[in-house]
Amino acid sequence: MQTRRVAALAVVFVLAGVAGFLLTRPAAPPPARPGPVGAEPITDPLIVAALESTAVGLPPLPRSARTGAEIFGFNEAVGIAQRTRSVVMGALSQRVLLDRRASRVRSLGATLVRVNSHLLPYLSWDALKARDFDWRASDTYFGALDRARLDAVVVIGPWPGARTSAHTDRYLPDDLDAYAAYVTAVVERYDGDGQSDMPGLRRGVLAWEVDNEPDLHHTTPARGAARRDDADVESPSFEPPEEYAEVLTVTAAAVRAADPDALVLSGGIYRPMTAQGRDYLDSVLAAPGVLEAIDGISLHSYFADDHLEVISATMETARTLAPDKLVWITETSVPADGRKAWVTEAWQAQMVPAVYGAFLAEGADRVLWHSLVDPDQARPDGRRTFSSNSLLRVVDPLRRELEEKPAAEVYRRLAEVMAEVDPQSIREIAAEGGRVLETDRGWLAFWRAPRTPDGATEALDLLTGLSGPAEDTTSAPAWLPR
Repeated sequence: MQTRRVAALAVVFVLAGVAGFLLTRPAAPPPARPGPVGAEPITDPLIVAALESTAVGLPPLPRSARTGAEIFGFNEAVGIAQRTRSVVMGALSQRVLLDRRASRVRSLGATLVRVNSHLLPYLSWDALKARDFDWRASDTYFGALDRARLDAVVVIGPWPGARTSAHTDRYLPDDLDAYAAYVTAVVERYDGDGQSDMPGLRRGVLAWEVDNEPDLHHTTPARGAARRDDADVESPSFEPPEEYAEVLTVTAAAVRAADPDALVLSGGIYRPMTAQGRDYLDSVLAAPGVLEAIDGISLHSYFADDHLEVISATMETARTLAPDKLVWITETSVPADGRKAWVTEAWQAQMVPAVYGAFLAEGADRVLWHSLVDPDQARPDGRRTFSSNSLLRVVDPLRRELEEKPAAEVYRRLAEVMAEVDPQSIREIAAEGGRVLETDRGWLAFWRAPRTPDGATEALDLLTGLSGPAEDTTSAPAWLPR
């Protein structure tokens, strides 16, 4: 008996010691602040030209966002891929999974999501026809957005946008009148005007984006066509600019007839920072009636180095080709493949404010990060596309349990400090050693280590969440309140 009592006391003391260690051990160190990594020299003529023309004090582009909170969004954050549905639907209902994703978006401070056409709610003309205009799946989806009070930009078009050229051998619909009727039916159901709406809908779709990455489809073979091996082919036949322009104007007219208050955007251009993507967009915008049909252009911007020059080239395309239109960056992020040595979670955390700051400095209206959650499956080489830029990692694939990466914490802090900013007040100011945005609420140091603006007395480190007195220079990313 005595031996058991001694053993029991020993266990108590051990447990007490462990508990004491856990309570008194120092907190985990803050994310490392990576320095410049020496990106390769820039040789692309378009990017070089964009850098030469980029200067502090650029004339403002139109902005529709009323508050800083409306600027923040995610691409495909609430979408469910087909393989995900087959894996988790036995453990979670579709509604529960959608509600979880929508609440995660709100918890990070974003108010806008992009709804693509190749994921749930499968709203392309082709997909709706195939299920005889059964609205149940899409109603479930928009119900989740409604409950979370999220705005949506919805991709609409004839085909599933992410894989159009693999899905059909002819881009233009055979019956444009029937296609226009489809657009009318979709917009009427989800415009939130109280007429012919989905039952219970309170929040209508904010913007409609006509197709996805048409310039990319133009350079890939249509279904059944031989794979192009000739890199010098200049005019592939699938989805040429004039065909896309026709679908764009027909779609825009149908959207406006059903919901005059909705915004209409061009399809997201995949390569706006290259001559190829720029020329495609230029041809589309030059087609009769296109500029009058749209409110803004949708652009994608991805880059693979530790610099922001691709953002400058992307925005140079917007300023040159559509200076009077809204610019929505509907997809952007840091490298997705994880191959670069500096693509770490700490580097990603630092780049989130850098990317947002650079786009806002040059007049973007909305910026949607890609993506929110780790992908479900690894590629054959073991890598997970988009895992290096997603903000949440999956810790339980079956139950879809998630935990935040450092970039998620930084995203939340950035969205919080920018939430009450007047978007019309955002402008870049000259700052030796780095880059700074000035707003009516304070300053955002988003790149390198700029000289602290006059009048700033306090600095919030967006990497660590710690505040302190402002110094002569400020290490980005940091927020300096007024």
